[in-house]
Amino acid sequence: PAQVHCCDASSLIQFRNAGLLTRLRRLALNGQLKVPSAILGELNRRSEAAEQIARWNSAGQVVVDLARQPQALAQLARIERTYGPRFRVGQTTYAGFWRGGADPTTKDSHVIAFASVNNWVVVTEDASIRGACFLENLECVGWEELARRAGGLS
Repeated sequence: PAQVHCCDASSLIQFRNAGLLTRLRRLALNGQLKVPSAILGELNRRSEAAEQIARWNSAGQVVVDLARQPQALAQLARIERTYGPRFRVGQTTYAGFWRGGADPTTKDSHVIAFASVNNWVVVTEDASIRGACFLENLECVGWEELARRAGGLS
């Protein structure tokens, strides 16, 4: 079966900045690209990335919502408690999803929650999300690797 990739805001912004958003279209149409609705909300609704995702989501297959996946919702509080504040992987300390403050408005935890219950690959440029993926035993790639999987950079 084909892998499904769950993107955070940083990876979508990198695709936009590189002018490669259209590379994700095939993945979106094949059901291999997922974006939590909370992450979409973090992007400017008028941004190129948000507009593309909205077009690709016409069949409702790209944007995922916690209300439709109670298993992911059940994981959310644990993930936020564990990875919201600073956390460690061995001797490495990560800032956490709250970036050292007590800002529970970040939506990074949604990516981990969906990926963990659906066995999706996380796509991010964020170090704290990568650290959480390691501890949750989730596959995690950067935007360049997803671009390669989606047909290369050329």
